[in-house]
Amino acid sequence: MHHPVEFLKDFDRESVKIEFFRNFDALFTGHVHELASSYTSDLNGSLFISIANSSIGDFPTERKFINGYTILDIIPGKSIKTEYRKYIEIHNRFVPNTDIGTEDGKKNSQF
Repeated sequence: MHHPVEFLKDFDRESVKIEFFRNFDALFTGHVHELASSYTSDLNGSLFISIANSSIGDFPTERKFINGYTILDIIPGKSIKTEYRKYIEIHNRFVPNTDIGTEDGKKNSQF
């Protein structure tokens, strides 16, 4: 889904959120260009939410967001291993994103 659930109107937001928690294990969104992920459990179920950062951004002098991507290794019913990568202009390559992950740009979520 391109837009996060929070972008929905108030009258739709809660019912849609409940359906995601009851019927899905993961939700992937974007649009906000700010990288985030979470694993949440509530009375309706559990849900891994991954919000992607931008992969094609502005020119470096105008950049507001870091370009990058996320690699997920999903083991159903057990865990999600997340590897965050970001683009470094001066090196002209992607490197581990230690801004969100550990020193190697990774996080693990257990179910």
